[in-house]
Formats: sequence, structure tokens, C-alpha cells
Amino acid sequence: MESDSRNISALLEQCDNGDRGALDRLIEIVYPELRRRARGVVAGRRHDPAVQPTILVHEFCMRLMKRGPVGWENRSHFFSYAAQAMRHILTDFERRRRARGGEPLKLDSDVRMPGSSVGVIEIDHAVSALAQRHPRKAKIMELLLFGGFTVKEIAECLHIDVSTVNRDRKFAEAWLMSKLTPRSAVLPQV
Repeated sequence: MESDSRNISALLEQCDNGDRGALDRLIEIVYPELRRRARGVVAGRRHDPAVQPTILVHEFCMRLMKRGPVGWENRSHFFSYAAQAMRHILTDFERRRRARGGEPLKLDSDVRMPGSSVGVIEIDHAVSALAQRHPRKAKIMELLLFGGFTVKEIAECLHIDVSTVNRDRKFAEAWLMSKLTPRSAVLPQV
């Protein structure tokens, strides 16, 4: 793992210096992990051929190839960037889907989320609103929901303790639930 992280960090630096071959090698090395993470995000969508982990990763790789230097710090920063990109890819996908009259796209996660009407677009908006007041808590949710990160990986990525991740996650889940739960479901009917 340590040498893998060093190899990835070296390739990231080469990519930022404009080495297209390094980008190809990077994608080859990180593809299995990207696919594993994407599978965790969209696992329950197996019946939906448009939302497959492979499609999500390929779209990310295509966007990555079009992008200029990012200034990645390390492996964790790269996968954090991938989570953010997957968030945007899924949000774009859901917008197109809804424009055609389709159902909201649901994420697979162990994060507490309200009912069936909440899709990626609503989650994206709520996480963005959370980021205005609590940027770290929003980043934790982005990494959990869109990046397939474990709590330990988030702690390493953000340079904080696992206990801090868990505490921030509980706060963020409650905050998102309050923003995403329809008021009629929270308030008693009069």
C-alpha cells in the first residue's frame, strides 16, 4: 500500500507536469479502486443499465483526460477529487433523467437519508448548503456518499481523528435529514 501510494503520488506529479503517458498509467493503476468505490455508491442500481459503476468510472476518466493540471497533493487528494467529480456526474445524469420524466436516482450508502423522493439532486443541494456553514462536515458527506470512502479513509484524507469523523458525520446526517425530510412528514397534520 505504501509503495502504491508513492507510485500514485509520483504519477500525479507527472500528470500535473503534462505527461499524458503518466495519466494513462495512473488510470490503469487506480481503475480497480475507482470501480470498487463507484460500485459502493451505485450498488443498488444494478437493474438500471445507465447507472453502472463502469459507466461512472469511464465518465470520470474521460473528464480527467480533458482536464488540465489539478495540483494533486497525494493519493487521498486524488480520490477526494474523484468523489467530487462523481457527485457532479451523478447530478448531471439525474438532471437529464428527470428532464425525460425519469425517477430520482438514489444512492446506496449507510448514511441515513429520508424517504423515496430524495434523489441525487436534492442531496447535492443539501450537501452544498451544509458546506456553506460546515465545510468539513459537508466534505465528509461527499466522501461517504459519492466517493465510497470508509470512515478511516476520510480521517486519513482530512487529517483528522476517526472519532472526529464519526461525530461530524452524526451531525451532518441529522442536518441533512432535517433539510431533506418534507415538512409534512415532520410536522403533525392539523
